[in-house]
This record gives sequence, structure tokens and C-alpha cells, in this order.
Amino acid sequence: MVERLINVSDFVTCDDHVPGPSRRPAVRMLTLLAVVVPVGLLARHLRSASPNPVTEYLGDALWPVPFFCLLALALPRARTATLAAAALAITLVIEFSQLIHTPALDHARSNPLLGILLGHTFLWSDVACLLAGTALCALLDLQTLRPAPPPT
Repeated sequence: MVERLINVSDFVTCDDHVPGPSRRPAVRMLTLLAVVVPVGLLARHLRSASPNPVTEYLGDALWPVPFFCLLALALPRARTATLAAAALAITLVIEFSQLIHTPALDHARSNPLLGILLGHTFLWSDVACLLAGTALCALLDLQTLRPAPPPT
């Protein structure tokens, strides 16, 4: 018999040391979305009004966080590494798609909302920000998932 090479539960189940029916409370992910999205949009707005390193890179570093949160809402027991890898993959596909310019894609990008979602110009600094933002998001997620120490 052929053994199963990939165990799906390795990607979507909770780590054994985290108790409870849901690994990530939905309210936590929704709160994070409610904070991160406006901050990212504000950073994007301030980038043109007052360029500095914070406004230049903050929005790009925060970009993977909503994807992480949405994936965590859909798969609350998924492993942090799986959510981070998926969020990073989605944002990298979006970033690298900015190297492609077709009339239809450029027309879609001319829409203000789609322009924010799809971006306009590929930058390697954006890739670095996506990596840093995903790593920070994963570290924070892991930190908040640690079980409380036993009472002394």
C-alpha cells in the first residue's frame, strides 16, 4: 500500500498543547482586522502627505495581517505556520502581479478600491515588508496562543 505522504491534519489542526475547541477566538481576529485595516489605510494616505520611513513601509508591513486574520477566521484551528505561509503567498502573488501590465489589469487598478487591493508598482522593499509583517504577525499569534502557566 502507498502511504499517505501529506497528512492534511498537519496543516489544519491545532497544536496538541493548546486546549479548547477553538484555537483563535473570532473576536480577536475581528478586532485585529478592525484596527489594522484603518491603520494601514491611514499609513497609505500619510505616505503621500508626509513621507517618512514609518508611513513609507508601515502599510506594506501590515498588508499580510488582514489575510492572516481572514484565514484564521475560516480555519480557527489551523497552525500558525500554515496561516502565515498562506497569507505571505497571497500577498506575494499580489505584489508580483504588479509586474504584469495588461489593459484589463491596468483598468482594474484604476478603480480606487481595486488599486488599493492590487497595487500598482512592484518594489523589492514591499517584498521585504511583506516578509517582516508576516513574521511579526506569526510571532504575535504564537505568543498569544501559548497556554497560561500553571498556577503556583
